[in-house]
Amino acid sequence: MTKVRHVLPAKGRRREDYLKHIYAIQKSKGYARVKDLSRALNVSSASVIEFARKLESDGLIRYDGGVIVLTEKGKAMAEKIYERFLCLKDFFQVILGLPEREAIENACYLEHGLTEKAIERMCEMVNKYKEKKINY
Repeated sequence: MTKVRHVLPAKGRRREDYLKHIYAIQKSKGYARVKDLSRALNVSSASVIEFARKLESDGLIRYDGGVIVLTEKGKAMAEKIYERFLCLKDFFQVILGLPEREAIENACYLEHGLTEKAIERMCEMVNKYKEKKINY
């Protein structure tokens, strides 16, 4: 039976967005700062600090002096979210030929509401296209 992924409530989407952005920033810099995350998410530093404390209490990040680092648990979750996002972005950009900015916007919009099976199939299609350069 297909595992159905329902549209996440706002709190779940927010958590995924934070983890995805922390992961991306940490991947490039080794850590994320409050102001980096504030800029990436287009929210106030106070909002980042408030939510960082929630993520820390859930054991997903370590937050100290404005520096945010994913824990192993947080990193595992964030990697999955980030890979799903990249797959969707590639689907819109590579398969549908959308410009990068539009591909990103669509991936951000849909990443929280598609079933795991739909995302899996889209990823398979992207991978086949990249391997064989199939024209759709």
